[in-house]
Amino acid sequence: MKRNHQKLKYRLAQMAVILPFKMTEKEFCEKLGIPWSTYQKDKSTLKTDRFSMPESRLYRYAKAYGVKMEDILNYKIDVLCLDQMDEEEMVRRVAAEFGLSRSISP
Repeated sequence: MKRNHQKLKYRLAQMAVILPFKMTEKEFCEKLGIPWSTYQKDKSTLKTDRFSMPESRLYRYAKAYGVKMEDILNYKIDVLCLDQMDEEEMVRRVAAEFGLSRSISP
């Protein structure tokens, strides 16, 4: 069964058609020093999977393709603007993000 590109977490399958220097995917992995099985896992990871590839590997893919790391992601990243919040709001949001509870003492 072929997976729909919209369901994949990363755009590696789509980017494979523009491999640099007309190399095969296996040659590409060897050049990056990424095991073939790891590349296959990265390429077929669904948005619903808990797995997220390490930032260092995402960076290597992006650098090899000559794109920003965000261009490889097949989803949007929500960015918190912490510098625009007061300390109490910042602590509340970060605690909520990580499932923590914390009270601020003056």
